[in-house]
Amino acid sequence: MSAWNIAPKAEKFHRDALVWDNIFPFFDLYFFSGSMTGAQAGLFDPKYKSLRTYADAGCDVIGLTVAGSKTGLTHTMRIIANNLGFLRANADKYVLAKTADDILNAKRDGKVAVVFNFQGSDSLEWELDTIALYYELGVRQMLLCYNTRNSAGNGCHEPNDDGLSEFGKAVVKEMNRVGMVVDASHTGYRTTMDMFEVSTAPVIFSHSNPAKLQAHPRNVTDDQIKACAQSGGVIGVVGFDGFLPGKRPSVPSLVEAIDNLADKAGIDHVGLGLDRIYCEDMFRQALAANTSAYPQGEDGHYSTPAQFLSPAELPQITAALMERGYREEDLRKILGGNWLRIAREVWK
Repeated sequence: MSAWNIAPKAEKFHRDALVWDNIFPFFDLYFFSGSMTGAQAGLFDPKYKSLRTYADAGCDVIGLTVAGSKTGLTHTMRIIANNLGFLRANADKYVLAKTADDILNAKRDGKVAVVFNFQGSDSLEWELDTIALYYELGVRQMLLCYNTRNSAGNGCHEPNDDGLSEFGKAVVKEMNRVGMVVDASHTGYRTTMDMFEVSTAPVIFSHSNPAKLQAHPRNVTDDQIKACAQSGGVIGVVGFDGFLPGKRPSVPSLVEAIDNLADKAGIDHVGLGLDRIYCEDMFRQALAANTSAYPQGEDGHYSTPAQFLSPAELPQITAALMERGYREEDLRKILGGNWLRIAREVWK
């Protein structure tokens, strides 16, 4: 057996394939005081250390969430600046990917490619011109609404979903223009369907699971899945217990979600978006403190222990899919090839 405790054939395939986890929340940094640079913080910040977990598990591309709901422009710029400082100081290990070729070159050179994303559009502060600015800084993906209502539209936990606002429609069009991927995760049903209608480029669900397997407002219905596939988009399976079949954060439950999506959307529209919170205790505190974004109890579905599948399990996911009988060409698409296709089609 290999160092990952999987069969040698599975290890060889995993090392050779492009492995891309599209979502790793990364914006709640410890050094907002301004007394420390990103390079210095990287020496001890546990989020930066957790990047090595991905690399050690054979992950070639990591989608770093560098801004979220209620993150304003100034705060966002500070986060991006610190992360860019960290990447400059660790250029022997990481590459900020701005093109699809950057990703392939990083894998060839034995480095991990990093792609910035936003989980929410509050960082725009009603200014469409900031989209192009963020794109220049490396942000390649943005979801519009994080669970609740904002200037663009409605989140998945809003009791009334009026769809995209006029500003939200303009945001989608500007994202299309600059080459930023439109992300519908965390967003209300009608708002997501408006996004598919307005966008001229593929729209993705970066980290969502099938609602048929686990009922949860954050998961997506069959018609959302089909609309995403029809747009050319990809749905990333997420490793949070509350979103998985049986509320089990395990490789078998994640593979079950992949099976379901592959059946409904097709192999070309399935990817990985584990959404691994680096500190589960911190996330549990956030659940308890923000009940509007995370409704509690059985109706709200945030009554679970809040556990996540670790990126260290990525080799086991590959091995399990091989044992399931997936063809190698299809496995390559699920592990990262489909996200690479999105990059080639959308990024400019």
